[in-house]
Order: sequence, then structure tokens, then C-alpha cells
Amino acid sequence: MSEQKDVVALSDHDDEIVRSRAIKVLVMGMGRTGTTSLAEALKQMGYKPYDFVDRWKLNHLPLWDEALRAKFYGKGKPWGRKEFDVVTKDFDCILDVPCCFFTSELVTAYPSAVVILNRRDPDKWLASMNASIFSVFRWPSWKLLRYTDPSLCGFWRTHTLLTWEIFCGNDYGERCRESFLKHYEDVRAVVPKERLLEWEVRDGWNPLCQFLEVDEPKEEFPNLNDRKDLVSVHVFLRNLAIQRSVVNMGKILAPLLAVGLSWWVYQARLP
Repeated sequence: MSEQKDVVALSDHDDEIVRSRAIKVLVMGMGRTGTTSLAEALKQMGYKPYDFVDRWKLNHLPLWDEALRAKFYGKGKPWGRKEFDVVTKDFDCILDVPCCFFTSELVTAYPSAVVILNRRDPDKWLASMNASIFSVFRWPSWKLLRYTDPSLCGFWRTHTLLTWEIFCGNDYGERCRESFLKHYEDVRAVVPKERLLEWEVRDGWNPLCQFLEVDEPKEEFPNLNDRKDLVSVHVFLRNLAIQRSVVNMGKILAPLLAVGLSWWVYQARLP
């Protein structure tokens, strides 16, 4: 992953936001339902999706934490069109967790956008989550690294814990499965049928292209982000956080060692 940008302050955007792209597509299915493959497919069709990697690179995770706390805990100002525009002004598709938790708000903010609800069998979804994302969350090293590398690992860890606390109380069993089913019911309840496509990876290009009214690409439909790939990415993230932690601790310990050495030299010179 490339270096993060500074955190965006929503308060710095009091004027009307000028979008470089209009929001055209809202992908409101949960992660591990073909989201990464769908994002790549959207790129091949000419769209520019706003995905987790973009939120990480642009340092938007703390902003989405604010949005989550405002909606689900009543802390802060609820997000509307202005706040969504600030973070997505250079994109035309929005997808993945936690954006999909704001389906009602996004559908209202962007009334001309269509909605894709990417689905998966709930039992297979939960098994996949526990073999990948939830398995990664259980690595004990994160508990220390969130403090020794706050600007990378700390933001990510805080964001993931908050996201899944809201979704399922960080209970990765039956409660999580029930929340998954409820999420899909909630999306269907708020999105008009004429704006909604329910889709699975196995459906491929045809229903997507017909729904979006674009030509079907000649390439095979992308198949990305299997479990091993996802775990490998987080191994890289953890190793990077360890390297950054060593540097961060060095910045703290070096001055202390210098002071200690100076004091020792001073004491050694006393008669």
C-alpha cells in the first residue's frame, strides 16, 4: 500500500463541494461477497469506485468512524450529501463496509444513482469471513501495534473494531449471520425496485452490463481477493506496522539514551 495522505477535516469544506464525477452506482452488499471482483469489473466498464483501499490511502477511516458514531451512537452530526461529497467527490461508485451501512442516506443523497446488492449464501459468507477477515482480527499483535504505530495500524484497528462492533457486537458467530441477513432486508426495504439489481459473482457480466446500460467487456469477469490473498495483504500490513513501530520507538528511545549517556559522562568526570 502507498503512503497515506493527511486526515481530511470536514470542517474545512464549508463551501459547496465541486464534484469531478457524479455518483452513478452504489454497491451496498457486504464485504466478502465479490466486492473486490466487482470493483475491478466496474473499473473495466469505465467507472471509478471508492473502495477500502481508497479510504485507507486518503486517510478517510477516521472520518467514517465519525459517521458511524453519529449514526449509531448519536455522537456528532449525522452525515448527509455534503459529507459524502467531501470524501467521494473524485469517484462515481461507492462500495463495501462501512459505506453500505449508510444505504438509506446514500440513496437519498444521490437519487439518480442505481444500487447493486451483491449477495452470497449467508453460511458460506460467514465461513469465509471467519477464515479470512475475522481470523486476521484475532492476531494478538494488533493489540500492541495499534499503540506503537497509531497513524497506520492504530487507525485501521480502531476502524475495524468499531465497524464490527456496530454490525454484530464483534460476535463472529450466529449474531453476525443474523446481522448479515438483516442488512440485506434493510437494503431491499429502502431501495426502489427499479433502482436495484441483486447480483452474485457467478452472474458475471451480463446482468451488470444490462442494468448499467454499458457494453459488455470482452475480458473474462475478474476473480479477485481470495482468502489467501486477503491474509497475505494483512501479513504485509502487520510487517509494515512492526517496521514503523521500531522506527517510532527509536525516535522515543534515542533522546532518552542520549540524555542518559550524557549524564553518565558528566558523572564520570566528577572528582
